[in-house]
Amino acid sequence: IALHHEPSATVPHYHETRDEAQLREQARQPEVIARGRQLFARNCTLCHGTLGQGITGPNLRDDHWLKGSDVRALCESIANGNPAKGMAPWSAVLPPDDLLALAAYLGSLQG
Repeated sequence: IALHHEPSATVPHYHETRDEAQLREQARQPEVIARGRQLFARNCTLCHGTLGQGITGPNLRDDHWLKGSDVRALCESIANGNPAKGMAPWSAVLPPDDLLALAAYLGSLQG
């Protein structure tokens, strides 16, 4: 997986189909959070900082979430990106289980 990728106009909109309860259960698993930490370190720190504190991308440690903080919303936000603000859609390079792992790690940063 590349550290950074270019947005593509051909990436279809991602819609998370897994149930929120199922996603929350999986997101609590230590190995899923650890995988998310690895993915975050590899792909997200350039914009969001090593601790999620925000650099050019927003702070991910506070309670100000643009698209909601449930696991499904986080998966979709990562997957679809926010091209207007410079975040490419990650569904082009990350499978759903990696999107979940990233969402789990982001959830672990709260509080």
